Amino acid sequence: MPTDIVPFPQDRYAEVLGELLAAHEEFWDGRDLRALHAATWFRQFGGWALLAMDGPVIAGYLCGTVTADGLGYVQLVATRQPYRGRGIARDLWATFTANARKAGATRLEAVTSPGNAGSIAFHRSLGMTAEEIANYAGNGGTTVLFRRDLDDAGSP
Repeated sequence: MPTDIVPFPQDRYAEVLGELLAAHEEFWDGRDLRALHAATWFRQFGGWALLAMDGPVIAGYLCGTVTADGLGYVQLVATRQPYRGRGIARDLWATFTANARKAGATRLEAVTSPGNAGSIAFHRSLGMTAEEIANYAGNGGTTVLFRRDLDDAGSP
């Protein structure tokens, strides 16, 4: 069943964000990542956010931004449980990457926790390197930083 990748509707950001938070468990499997869903990512940076739609159902989403110095950063990417295994997160990343390239991005980054083996494997499959960095967020913990230069041709 195909899904459509569409821009996040900034004129309805609060409503759509509310829908994502109401379905949080279906996207994040018991991990509480609501704090990463700050309204800023949807209101101020929402022009970079994407939704994967199956008719009226949000099957997946990606929140990111592109900085003036050429960094395409993805804050969140998630696929709703019933839609996993269909390449939706890969399609979201591909669309974001294409948009970031058009805006002049030269590199991509994202982060996850060291225990998130699925995220690490997925991002590596996108051609990103994964580096564990101690105290990355200043909280004493370790973070996995994904990176990929965009000067190479290829997939998302």
